[in-house]
Amino acid sequence: MFAAVSSFIKKIREPKPNDPFAVLPKNCCENILQFLSGAELLECSKVNKRWNSVIGKSESFEKKVRLKVSEIFGGALGSFTIHDVNFIITNGRRYKHIKLFITRKLTSHHLLLLASFKWISVRFYYHAFRTEIEMTNFFGIIEANVEELELRDIRCIFSRKDNILAPNMIFPKLRTLRLADCNTYIYSQIFQNVKTIQMLHLETKIFSAVDYKDWEFIERVKAFQTILRNNQNLKVLGFYLHQTDFDNLFIDDKFLCGFKFQLEALKFKKFRKQPEPKSNTIQMENLQKFLSMHNKTLKYLELNEWLGNDVLETVINTMDNLKTLAICELETYGTHDDSIANMNFFKNESIESVSLHAGYSKFNELQRILVGQFPNLKALRIGTVNQPILKVLVEKAHKLEHLETDFFTAFFPPDRSALRHLRSMRIHIDYARHFKDILRDFSYYSNFETVFLNAAKTVDIFHKAHGIF
Repeated sequence: MFAAVSSFIKKIREPKPNDPFAVLPKNCCENILQFLSGAELLECSKVNKRWNSVIGKSESFEKKVRLKVSEIFGGALGSFTIHDVNFIITNGRRYKHIKLFITRKLTSHHLLLLASFKWISVRFYYHAFRTEIEMTNFFGIIEANVEELELRDIRCIFSRKDNILAPNMIFPKLRTLRLADCNTYIYSQIFQNVKTIQMLHLETKIFSAVDYKDWEFIERVKAFQTILRNNQNLKVLGFYLHQTDFDNLFIDDKFLCGFKFQLEALKFKKFRKQPEPKSNTIQMENLQKFLSMHNKTLKYLELNEWLGNDVLETVINTMDNLKTLAICELETYGTHDDSIANMNFFKNESIESVSLHAGYSKFNELQRILVGQFPNLKALRIGTVNQPILKVLVEKAHKLEHLETDFFTAFFPPDRSALRHLRSMRIHIDYARHFKDILRDFSYYSNFETVFLNAAKTVDIFHKAHGIF
């Protein structure tokens, strides 16, 4: 009897090497694993059957794990083995999220089998279906359950212009749709009957593996317009458009009348063939009308490309419900000093969070002007904070709480009342000579909650000088 008890205690004290949680109940195992990322959880599911069961049956883990199917292993193009296929199919029914990335060697049978696992979200990158039937079969299977769908560079090798085989897909649960540089057939046929989208991202890059024909540009833009008209509950819209698509989409203001949705967030970028923008004035005017249509509801606006000085003035001067504004490529606005001087801005009291980025420091003047237009600014992300910009912040941004910048070259004023609401700073600095000055300036402020200095190579300097790390 004693020997049996001793043997049992020994087993408890020495769990099997491949299962360090063998002596723990399943709920304890789940509590420990909850701190892992989705990718780490997926790796842990391969350790043994018990871990696989715990991870696969947990609803919280189910939301984190995204099953990844790819021919890329360690940055190199690999090949699927029978073991890989079996693992994918065996675990496919456990999870709700999948990412398919370069799957040329996955057979059509296996691809359709994977599609049948009732995915909630699907990300599908870089794949060419051989025929329209093969493509519609795949989307027809995932249609009923998918809520989030992202397609990037998905095309059909043999597709017809007349679209005789046009499917009738509804995607009843689809809420988020991202389409990037896909075959025209996908834009014009697969999603034409969807009416439930709340977040839509449309991307057509200038650099593509395929040279599009004129009729494809026209068909694609018509498809965009149909999708926009059909989805009246659209809240978030992202346009990353080829220059030709942008011109075709905004050439006629009549199509704007068919939009019944009220946007809360808009991200906009257009790709150009030439270094200088070539859009006509009419497109810019229609874009301004489009922005004005959503003035009452738009809370977030991101402009990632030159859209005209008039558009920038419209955003600052008229969008009085906007809360967050992000502007990139500021160097393309006002390419000459006289152009900057001729831009007229009024105070915008609604905007509280601003992100500004200019590729060249000589355009800090425009950044300085813009920063001063937001009296209720609470969060600022800006490329460089120099002395002129800091002066504007001290004089006009009295409510600023969070500041993030790549280069901080200014000196804080000794007046403690300046920027008295500032709570956190995130600074990326490459020059060690600034650290001592910045650290000294911080001593004037006692309300800081977070100061992040991203400069690991200079940590030793501070450790020796101040002993704070």
